[in-house]
Amino acid sequence: MPPISFLAPWFLLGAGAAAVPVVLHLFARETTATVPFGAVHLIEPAPVEQTRRRRVTDLVLLLLRMAILVLLALAFARPYVDRAAAGEPLPLTVVAIDASASMSAPQTWALARQRAQDAVDAAPAGNLVALAVFGGDARVAVEPTTDRRAVRSAIDTLAPGAGPTRVGSLFDLVGGLSAGRQFELVVVSDLPASIAAEKAQLRLTEATTLRLEPVTPPASDLRVVSVRRTAAGVAALIESEGAERQASLVSLRLDGRALNEQAVSFDGGTLAQVAFSADLPARGVVSVRVQDPGGRPAGDERFLVLDRRPPLRVLVIEPSGAEPEASLFVREALAAEPDGAFAPDVRRADETALGGGEWAASTDAVVLLGTRGMDRRARDRMATFVRQGGGMLLAAGALTEAPVVRELVARDVGLEVVPGSEPRDARLLVAASRHPLAAAFADLAAGLGDVRLSRTTSLAAREDDVVLRLTSGGAALVEGRAGAGRVLVFASDLSGHWNDFPKHAAFVPFVAEAVRFAAGVGSVPASLEVSDIPGTDQPGVAEVGSPARRVAVNVPREEFGQAALDPAEVEGMVTRHALEPPAAGEAGDQEGLTPPWRLVILAALALLVAEGLLAARARRSIGVPS
Repeated sequence: MPPISFLAPWFLLGAGAAAVPVVLHLFARETTATVPFGAVHLIEPAPVEQTRRRRVTDLVLLLLRMAILVLLALAFARPYVDRAAAGEPLPLTVVAIDASASMSAPQTWALARQRAQDAVDAAPAGNLVALAVFGGDARVAVEPTTDRRAVRSAIDTLAPGAGPTRVGSLFDLVGGLSAGRQFELVVVSDLPASIAAEKAQLRLTEATTLRLEPVTPPASDLRVVSVRRTAAGVAALIESEGAERQASLVSLRLDGRALNEQAVSFDGGTLAQVAFSADLPARGVVSVRVQDPGGRPAGDERFLVLDRRPPLRVLVIEPSGAEPEASLFVREALAAEPDGAFAPDVRRADETALGGGEWAASTDAVVLLGTRGMDRRARDRMATFVRQGGGMLLAAGALTEAPVVRELVARDVGLEVVPGSEPRDARLLVAASRHPLAAAFADLAAGLGDVRLSRTTSLAAREDDVVLRLTSGGAALVEGRAGAGRVLVFASDLSGHWNDFPKHAAFVPFVAEAVRFAAGVGSVPASLEVSDIPGTDQPGVAEVGSPARRVAVNVPREEFGQAALDPAEVEGMVTRHALEPPAAGEAGDQEGLTPPWRLVILAALALLVAEGLLAARARRSIGVPS
């Protein structure tokens, strides 16, 4: 039998209070003092009726009251079953139900809930049962318990979300629950083909029994896969799944208000475009919805935000002595961003207007292609602009003077620009750091590796501030702080003299992302998927970024139209590892699985009820009003 331990053993001293009823009982049985009265000897003594019965009743009450006090002391001591110490963790059955968008069809979800209910009923009698839900992320809906009615009730309250099917997150979750115990995992899902991409995460212990309960997708389904603004209004792409031709109503809404509706017929297994004519405002949210009662409701509606963010105002400064159009490549890169994301203003470094500082109020970021020609007033005004929160991308090329750079920003940002330049034949690499800009460049890694740099300026900075590195070992892009502003320094030029960077496709997103980051504005796409926003499992509109911007949140298109895998295929993807010994878990964890103190409290309450009934009966038998 597993040993019993106590969380608060000092409370056991309270069991000594059980002696209190004994003292009170004896005190209650004391007779009053005898008072001599002369005429009493003439009265014939009479026996007291039912003396024995009252004595038995008092003894039962005494024992009940003593037991109640002992049980209360025991409950406060918080006993728990230390199964880890005994090496006997209870076997566990986890029923996991797929609540992703592909499971949202009414018939599919009803079948999934029934399969989950059946799995709870079929769990071995000695097993704890837990309920897990997975979609974009996995979570434990019901902790391991012996109360199967609670698990069944929780299944009835579940509803499918609009996230992707990520069964790998489920296997990561149950790995912690299965440690050191016999374990059964029952997965209720439509088993989409995307599971194969998560093969590396499908790991279970050798002692785990995996049971897959596949559910069938709907026979037909209509879904909106894209919505875009056109010159005439809105165009939506509708995908039809199934063999039969379907007729449906497709509606257009603006900020929740119906604008237009069309009756459309769709051939099975095809894509069809539905166009709406509408005079749309500059701001607002439109959605296109298709009526499909028997399909997956998660894909019936798709959103589009009409808002256009004001363009980022960028001051591009060309150094004196540079050839005409020295900023051509940078300007073209900024102009290539969609929806007029940037509004560049090009000036020469020797313009006297730079020293006046009027430009600062209408500028979000500065791209400094060189420092030659900047006078003292311009340098001071530029340094003030950065310290007050402005952003700067500085190209340390042939016309960038190291002393001027140190005067502008280097003393504040903690980097050193070494005078002169070094001939190199280097390539660009994304630095292995946690810098936020490195994540934005991750998709450009292959393109950056094709860039050839023939000359570079040496930059000295902390390792954590290096965003891009040269294959020769030096820093290529360094970030620093100057007051409230950000400064990014590139160790070469952006005009194509020291490198062939402008000839590569990676140049445009590099310039755009670097300027956005320097200005403190993240790159926010027009549309995100449900799984991209933590805590969101339904499509709609969300505010993201700083400053906040409204973006559409939609169901991932890849969640639909996938072929279902055979259960045997999925089982073949699972790798097994040895069963780990049970961890010496804390008492609180064991108590959470086996809480006998709750049973002790219930027993004390039952005894209190019994004591009250017996006490009332005793009072009635001797005629004492209750």
